[in-house]
Amino acid sequence: MVQSRFWVVVSGLAIGLVAAAGGDAKSACKPFEPSGTKTGWTQLATKAMTFGCFPNHRGRDRIVNPGEAVSLIGKFTFCPNFNRALEGEWVQTWVQDKTCAWNKLARLKTESAPLGTFGDGRKNKGGRVYATLPAAAATPGRHRVTMLVEGDHSRANFSVHVWKRGTKAIVTDIDATLTTNDMQMVLAQIADMFGGRYSPTAYKCGKDVIRAYADKGYKIIYLTGRGGFLRRLTTRWMNDHGFPGGAYSFMEWFMVPPSSAVQGDYKGSFLEDLVAKKGIKLEYGYGNAVHDATAYLRGGIPKERIHIIGPHAGTQGTVPITGDYCAHLPVVRALPRVTQP
Repeated sequence: MVQSRFWVVVSGLAIGLVAAAGGDAKSACKPFEPSGTKTGWTQLATKAMTFGCFPNHRGRDRIVNPGEAVSLIGKFTFCPNFNRALEGEWVQTWVQDKTCAWNKLARLKTESAPLGTFGDGRKNKGGRVYATLPAAAATPGRHRVTMLVEGDHSRANFSVHVWKRGTKAIVTDIDATLTTNDMQMVLAQIADMFGGRYSPTAYKCGKDVIRAYADKGYKIIYLTGRGGFLRRLTTRWMNDHGFPGGAYSFMEWFMVPPSSAVQGDYKGSFLEDLVAKKGIKLEYGYGNAVHDATAYLRGGIPKERIHIIGPHAGTQGTVPITGDYCAHLPVVRALPRVTQP
């Protein structure tokens, strides 16, 4: 995706002043609304740390089977350019059930970590909250999750997608696959940093292709090499351009060049796990890079159902997409509707 050296230098400067993560998809259920007042900070250091900074909270979407307890992980930071972890502050975890009711699951303090600590492959484990959605609450469907910081009512929004084994899904990359250019996300970050707004250009008919799959009953997985700190800008762009809702998976590394082998291995491992442990059937894949094709093959998608756009179109015997998605759209629209388990 983004070409490495320039991306690393620029994105290091351009990590926008991101507010609390936005919603991922339109829903008939009402969004979460906090009750009560903001409590302020319990730690004296927090007030100084957050002064003049914006929150950049996020959580990880999860795909699980019905009746499976799942760990809900939130990450709370301020000052995105410095990724300052919010430590020792109270966070409430709320989950929306199938009746649209919001239920309080937990009240926990964000964890602390010594300066410079490295754990589970990520920089400084501080600022995380770990809650558990019990097995009985994991009913089929999408469950929205809000982790609310009591001090200032900033929040992390994400979802748990409860899919039965045998659920059919399509997977797509975002940068230079749905957007037309790898570097456009960097421009969006820069604009956001200075209070502006830049919207990357979408490939013509791309949203129509993905929406056609959703209309036919497929579940959608947005599998991107972007870091989790880009969640708000990503979901905002997807919603603004009319892409259907789906499950998002971001890399948790703070900054990895998108053309690196690390990104390809992350995607391949994610898909292999989804198939082997959750029984999800990956039917079609869309990407722009060689490692996208490799990852989709690892996930069991036949090469004749993998579509690659851009300079690497047709790599490894996959189906090439030329120009944009408009010529491909009738092919998708002609597919039969699927029956999910």
